[in-house]
Amino acid sequence: MPTREPLPKPHPKKDPLAPWSNAFFITINTNNTSPRFKAPLYAIWKYIVSHIVEFMYGRPGSRLINVKQYAAVETGKKTHRVHLHGTLVARTTGIAFLDYYKLNKYINEVLKQVEGFKRCNFNARLIKNYNQNEIIRAYIDKNQDEEQDSDFD
Repeated sequence: MPTREPLPKPHPKKDPLAPWSNAFFITINTNNTSPRFKAPLYAIWKYIVSHIVEFMYGRPGSRLINVKQYAAVETGKKTHRVHLHGTLVARTTGIAFLDYYKLNKYINEVLKQVEGFKRCNFNARLIKNYNQNEIIRAYIDKNQDEEQDSDFD
């Protein structure tokens, strides 16, 4: 099993469990062109957002305060593959990271129930600069399916 990314060492003069916003840009590509993958992608995203603590790790004693999300499922213009782009901002006590391996494993397990699925491409990036949020949101909305709402719960 791949190792987790190590947590940075806390600054000696700062509370290691002070409130912290941990932001991530996530892409889940089904590698498939069938529209039947849209509903499962939305379901996967809803589960990840509502069960985010299953997919995060942090310092002992840290806890989740709240989570904000924004996502859209789209069909790529070039290769016509169905994929999801989303942002997650988890407000926690102390720095927390996503367990990328665990998330990828969960996504592949759920999608393999859909006929024609082989393997997804999963990518998650830490958003280090909050000013990037508007740029990322515009990117998510670029080709959004008109019938879908990006700010779904």
